[in-house]
Amino acid sequence: MKSINEKPSLIRMLVYTFVGHFLELYDYTVFVVLLPVISPLFFPTDSLSGSVNIGMIIFAVSILVSIPGAVFWGMVGDQSGRLVMLRKAILMMGLPSLLIALLPTFQEIGIWAPLVLFLCRMVQTFSASGEMNGGRIFLTEHFGDKHIGKITGYFCCLGALGVLLAMLMGWLITTNVVSWRSAFFLGSCLSIVAIMLRRKIAESPEFVKLMSSKQANESNKISTFTMLKENSPQALIIFAITTILGILSYMLHGFINPFIISLGVDKSIAYKMSIVGMISCGIFAILFGYLMDHFRNERSVINYNFIGVILLVPIGFLLIKLSLDQGTNELIYLAFILFGGLLGMNVSAAGTINYKLFSPANRCRGILICYAVPMAIFGGMTPIVLKTMGEVHFFAPSFTVAMVALVAYYIYGYNKGYCPTPKV
Repeated sequence: MKSINEKPSLIRMLVYTFVGHFLELYDYTVFVVLLPVISPLFFPTDSLSGSVNIGMIIFAVSILVSIPGAVFWGMVGDQSGRLVMLRKAILMMGLPSLLIALLPTFQEIGIWAPLVLFLCRMVQTFSASGEMNGGRIFLTEHFGDKHIGKITGYFCCLGALGVLLAMLMGWLITTNVVSWRSAFFLGSCLSIVAIMLRRKIAESPEFVKLMSSKQANESNKISTFTMLKENSPQALIIFAITTILGILSYMLHGFINPFIISLGVDKSIAYKMSIVGMISCGIFAILFGYLMDHFRNERSVINYNFIGVILLVPIGFLLIKLSLDQGTNELIYLAFILFGGLLGMNVSAAGTINYKLFSPANRCRGILICYAVPMAIFGGMTPIVLKTMGEVHFFAPSFTVAMVALVAYYIYGYNKGYCPTPKV
């Protein structure tokens, strides 16, 4: 396998795949980012808090579709090809964004408004379940294990930039520069760009090689349930790691903004803080990716990640509390940098180790399904659960995250013998 620098055609493929991931993450995230803005329009109640609660519930329920979506896309990826999976997945993301951009509000068409919005969100979630890990698998199979940390880091960074664009649109909307509809219309337009770019890239050479071997035919005869049962320790490792990844991701994307806004922080300032958090996420993802490639010791890295979440998330909430008590915002910005850095490190670590836990014949099904289940359960429920805990006590959300991380750490520790062996 030649190096990246020796393959300009692969550089183009890298860019085209990254652009698709960036656009997919923007389309997928802009909904939850704009919940404080669109919830009163589609889920009107007596208060903003009540409307946002309904929006969070809709988000949590719709994300359950990612589980059957992962089963579907995993089978497509393992049987028809990684590129087929990616092309079809992104086709399903742009149209719902266009429909949301044109959708009348509850005041105009009544109950049909939230119902159509919910349906659009389900289609987007189904689409995203193939993209989130599918693109990372596709690229790593092109470039090999030697570059997996860098690929994962840059992949996370581009995803963070997609979320960053969603945050930026949220800030522009709260300052009345643009309409909320323009955010979804932009997503639909960008999806067309991604579709055109992905027509110019080639299938994974590892998948092409796999299709010519007996292993592929034998693997296709094994049911998905049997495959997961035979690889249950590997599945539990991904489950534990993704649980933390989901909580961190949706804590930063869907909970913190409404939480600090409810405590008196101005909406536009809150979105600026989220932007800072996503910049931190992208930077730390790249740095951590390079470290993963350099040290090649996934077990130790995952250990540090779990410990970091358990210790640092409560510290982040302490920074927010101190800043609010002092009537300033500086320490809140620092908390967002901390949360974003933790998310970036965990995404890079998870993407690196997940790839190595399943063979090429079962890689899409194994990773996509084992990723989707905890992401749907813990990630999707994170905003509403943490919001409820925040109403009990200010530090309750941070302790909830730390406790879940502790349980996930135990599950990982029990099965970590199945992790890749450290390379010296």
